[in-house]
Amino acid sequence: DVIARHPDRMAVYAVSGHTRMELLAEQARDSAARVVLVPDEAARSRFLAAWQGGTVPEIRVGAQALADTAADPQVTTVMAAIIGAAGVTPEQACAHPNWSMGRKISVDSATMLNKGLEVIEAHWLFSVPVDQIDVVVHPQSVIHSMVEYIDGSVMAQLGQPDMRTAIAYGLGFPERLYSGVGLLDLATMGR
Repeated sequence: DVIARHPDRMAVYAVSGHTRMELLAEQARDSAARVVLVPDEAARSRFLAAWQGGTVPEIRVGAQALADTAADPQVTTVMAAIIGAAGVTPEQACAHPNWSMGRKISVDSATMLNKGLEVIEAHWLFSVPVDQIDVVVHPQSVIHSMVEYIDGSVMAQLGQPDMRTAIAYGLGFPERLYSGVGLLDLATMGR
C-alpha cells in the first residue's frame, strides 16, 4: 500500500512467502514484483497454481535464494517479517482490538514478543540500561513510544494504530512519506 502510493520513488523487486501462496501471488501481481521467493518446490507449484496475472515472475526457491536476493545489487531496502513466537492460533492473535497488522505481527503482539523486541531496540539503539526501560501496554494503541526526562517531562510519539506509518517512515527515511493513514484527532478521542 505504501509503495503503491509512491511509484515515482520506489518499486518492489522481490516478494517472498512461506505458506500462503494465494496471497503471495496476489501481492506479486499487484506490486509487479520481478522475483518471487518460496521455501520449496511444493510451494513453487502452489504459487504457480495460484498465479492469475499474466507473465510469471522469476521464482527462486529456498533459504539461500532469499539471502542471495536480499544481497542483490538491485535491492536497496529489505523489509522482513520473521516468525517470532507460537502459542496462540493466528486467528486468536489477529483479533487485536485496534490494529490490523497481518498474522505475524499480530501473533507477536498477542504473545508480547514485540514488547521484548522493543526493549532490546531501546537498549541497543539508545544505550539505555534495560533496568531503566519499562513496558507499558496502552490499550488504545495510540501512544507508540514515550521517553521520560529527568525534569519530569515526557515526550511521546503518537499516531493511528496502522503499520503503514512505520513502513512509510522506514522506506522514506530521512524524509516523511504519505502513508495513507488518517490524521490522529486527539480532540475526538478525548470525547
